[in-house]
Formats: sequence, structure tokens, C-alpha cells
Amino acid sequence: MSDKTNQHQVNMLYGIKEISLLLYEKKLSVALITLLFFGLTLVYSLLDPPIYRATATVVPPSNFRASALDMGKENPSWTGEDLFNVFRKHILDPYRRKMFFESSSVAALIGTDSSEIQIGIDFDKNNRLTLHVDGPNVDLAEMLATRYIEFSEASATNEIISEVMSFLDMRDEKLRKQIDASKIAEEKRIEIKVQLLEEAKKIAEEIGQYEFDPRAPAIPLFSRGVKALEAEIRSLRSQTIATIDLPEILRYRNERTAIENLKTDTNWRSHAKSALVQLKPFANSKPIWPKYPLIWTLGFAIGLLISIVVVISGNKLGAIRAGHKK
Repeated sequence: MSDKTNQHQVNMLYGIKEISLLLYEKKLSVALITLLFFGLTLVYSLLDPPIYRATATVVPPSNFRASALDMGKENPSWTGEDLFNVFRKHILDPYRRKMFFESSSVAALIGTDSSEIQIGIDFDKNNRLTLHVDGPNVDLAEMLATRYIEFSEASATNEIISEVMSFLDMRDEKLRKQIDASKIAEEKRIEIKVQLLEEAKKIAEEIGQYEFDPRAPAIPLFSRGVKALEAEIRSLRSQTIATIDLPEILRYRNERTAIENLKTDTNWRSHAKSALVQLKPFANSKPIWPKYPLIWTLGFAIGLLISIVVVISGNKLGAIRAGHKK
């Protein structure tokens, strides 16, 4: 068994030696083929347009900034993380990304071919977002990264503001209904009291109690006298829904006024931000592609390998042809 192994190793050594001698004899062919492929790789790498990467870091807004959206009763409270989650949804949405690239301002920057523009997004354990935008030059990559962040942030913030406004509208409508219900309840209470006074008036007329007697007790009602009862009835009937001002109705009206002021106030909207840029977009002057040393090394290696295969194959074919001639 060991003799066979030794013989195999000897044959292998002789094979390597023969190949080495063959390559040495055909060194010009090896060099030419290798240089040919290396030259093709060199031309390709120089013609392939470079790609530059702009990187930016975006973080959630502070809870203090988010508190500007807290609008009191029944409206949800917001945290910085809540706002940032809306921003994440918008910046990751492929439909909104398509809208961004199809906008006239962006289309004017990149032209009709946007295949070289690539966007990558990563999140770390601290919920920070890292945005990568690849473009054909440094300025364009940085500009697109800046605009995409602004586009996504504005879109997310508008959604948040719309949600806050809808809650304000809901609260306002609820208060309006509460005011109407309170007025109707008060009107019914007045109607019932008027009916009681009318009945007391009839009794007062029957017993001849027309004049008001301050010594008479408040109850029963007819003891007040017909004239006093008529005056109270007229006063109650003069009250309409529009003139009823109960403390609870005044409270509801004040809250509705505060809601209307919030709707028209631009101060809280200016503080609303779904995300903050921690590190502005920056692109290195060195392109991320092509990596010239790597491409050239691969081209040289592939050319050398192909040249060896071609030389060995050519020598093998020559030997076969020579054998057929004999």
C-alpha cells in the first residue's frame, strides 16, 4: 500500500515538474494571455462609473418635544419613541420611496436613470437609524440623503399632526353633543317646573290667594299667590335653549374655545418632529465601487489561470495530434 502511495506522489511530482517546464517554455503565451485579461479588467474598471455613499444618522426626538402634542383630555399622549415609529414606517415604505424618486425635483437631479441610486437603512440597538444613499457623485449622494430624510420626516409629521387634529375634532364634537344634551335636560326641567307652578296657580285662584304674602311658607307653592306664581312662570318661559347657561355648559364651551385655539395655533405644530438628524449626510471622497486594487488583482489572477489552462490544453491537443500522425 505504501509503495502505491509513494509511486503516486512521485507521479504527481513529475506531473508538476512537467507542467512547470511547459509553462516556462510557453512563458510568452502565458504572459500575453494574462496581460490580455488584466487589460480587459483594467478597461472595465476605468469605464465603470464610480459609486459614492452618503451616510446619515437619525434619532428619535426627545420626550419633551413630543409633549407639545399632548392636547389634554381623551387625546393620546406621545413619546419620542412613538413619533419615531411613525417616521420608521414612512422611511421604510417602498410606495413612499417610489413617490420620492418620481417627484419632479428629485427626477431633475438624477435624470431618467435611477438604477445607480440605492438606499440602505439600518437600525442599531439604541433605535438609531443609519441611512446609506449610493450615488454617482459625492454631492448628489449627500443631497439625496438630505432630501429623503426631510421628505420622510415631513410625511410622518403630517400624519401625526392629522391624527392629533382628528382627536381634537372628535373631542370638540363630543363637547358639542354634551352641551346640547345639557340644554335639553335643563329645558325639560323648566317645563316640569312650569307645570307644577301652573297647577299651584289654579289652586291659588280657587282659594282666592292672589297677592303675595311674604309670611307664607315656600311650600306648598300655591301659598305664594297668583301674581307671584304668574311672574315666576313668565320668567321660566322666557328662558330658551340659547339663553341657558349652566356651569357645566360654560365649562364645555370654554373647552371648545380652547380646542379651536389649538387648531389654529401653529406653535405646537412647529415643535412637532417625528425624527431628528444626529449626523448630517456625509459622503467620502473615495468611491465604494469600483474597488480598483481588488478588481485588478482578480483580473490578473483569472488571466493567469486561463493562460495556464490554455497552454496545458494546447499542449495536450498537440500531443494527441502527433500520436494520430504516427
